[in-house]
Amino acid sequence: MKKLFVSLLCLALISVVFSQQQRDRNYYLQKSKHQKTAAFILAGGGAVLIATGLLIDKGAYTGQNPYTLWTTSTHKNDGIKSAFSAAGVVTMLCSIPFFIASSRNNQKAMKIKVSLNNQKIVFPQPNGFVIKTQPSLNLKIGL
Repeated sequence: MKKLFVSLLCLALISVVFSQQQRDRNYYLQKSKHQKTAAFILAGGGAVLIATGLLIDKGAYTGQNPYTLWTTSTHKNDGIKSAFSAAGVVTMLCSIPFFIASSRNNQKAMKIKVSLNNQKIVFPQPNGFVIKTQPSLNLKIGL
């Protein structure tokens, strides 16, 4: 009795672990749309941050920078300008994986095709075979 119980428990766990949900075309299209929206928001936000970094006033002159190979003048807002510009570049770079994922999900959606066809079926009869047509629903998922 214990072996039967353990066997049924293992079978139940395996069937749950290895089952996968089937995704339809609308799921992948919606997911692609959301990822593309997120990518455009990140890219636009990065562009705004870079523009903000460029538009910030230099501020008051603070002197020469002794830590560089050539003499450069420093201003009060140099750190803020470079922080905005760097944050904008990083934000725009973060949008690239969203564009790639959106493209992949769109390709997955385009590979899924559902169609209605009339399929020929051979029915055995006492005096031979009869070919009849039957409507069928075809689901094709490209790998």
